[in-house]
Amino acid sequence: MIQEVINQIVNLILNHIEALIIFISVGLIFYFIKILLIQRLDRLSKKTSSQLDDMVVEIVRELRWPTLVVIAYIIASTATNGWAFTMPIWLRILLIAIITYQVAKVSNVVFRYSKNRSGVGNSGIIDGFSSIIGLVIYGIGCLVILTSLGYNVTSIVAGLGVGGIAIAFAMQSILSDIFSSLSIYFDQPFKVGDFIVVGSNQGTVKRIGLKTTRLKSLSGEMIIVANKDLTNSTLKNYRGLKTRRITEHLTFTTQTPNNKLERLQVDLPASLDAIPGVSFIRFHFSSFGASGLEHVLVYEINADSFEQYTATKNIVNLILKRHFEKKKIDLAYPTQTVFVKK
Repeated sequence: MIQEVINQIVNLILNHIEALIIFISVGLIFYFIKILLIQRLDRLSKKTSSQLDDMVVEIVRELRWPTLVVIAYIIASTATNGWAFTMPIWLRILLIAIITYQVAKVSNVVFRYSKNRSGVGNSGIIDGFSSIIGLVIYGIGCLVILTSLGYNVTSIVAGLGVGGIAIAFAMQSILSDIFSSLSIYFDQPFKVGDFIVVGSNQGTVKRIGLKTTRLKSLSGEMIIVANKDLTNSTLKNYRGLKTRRITEHLTFTTQTPNNKLERLQVDLPASLDAIPGVSFIRFHFSSFGASGLEHVLVYEINADSFEQYTATKNIVNLILKRHFEKKKIDLAYPTQTVFVKK
């Protein structure tokens, strides 16, 4: 009898020792695998220009030691009889809390790399959605913990549903702007730095937020436009506009000699083509106007920005003015001749 008790005690001690050895071994194995995996992924990420592998490295780094400890405990309990695997309530709650924390950290890493990829201007949208997703993750984790403790969360979920509907009705305008910002982020009708025109507002996009977008007008003031108005309106984006066609209507006085007008047909193409970024299209005598001889000049300007376009157009106008002054060609202006009969 005494021998049997001694054998049971010895077997129990051996089982616990075996479980402890497996627990420590698995924990150390996971720890070293994490270090080796980070080193290997880090070397691979430095060879590529993509940020996806950098994000994976950051996610692996976010695996904290409590997660490894819980996984090692579960494996040791399953593999041996030393720690009978009837997961106690405290371990279940700890496991749920750790999983919730890790999912939230992974979500933060994904949003952080999305913000770095999108630029500073989209940080408002990404930070807003990061906070919302974080609250949802922790809220789900709390509900799962309450369920594990034996509480009936059905009424809580139903109450949240009814409250969510009421809040949605009360915040229709705000929610509309938020979903519009999501549409802007994925569809990207414009980006930070683009010059856009929407309705009577025009300016350079400085920041895209969760509810509004900020434009800096040509005169310098900041224009704040609701995201809902941007997605529901026809929008002009000048981002891809590198070639602008300009049509100038020039009216010369009726006293201008024909030889000077004919000479313009030769001189203007050469003068405009000599300007960097300018391409001459056509110049022709269009009609006899009420004030003089109407001509149409068409040319194109290749410019990456609006400032470069205005600078080139300024050069073109100055060259035209110098040419007309040199050739003594007068531009007509509205006049009226009155004949008095005596």
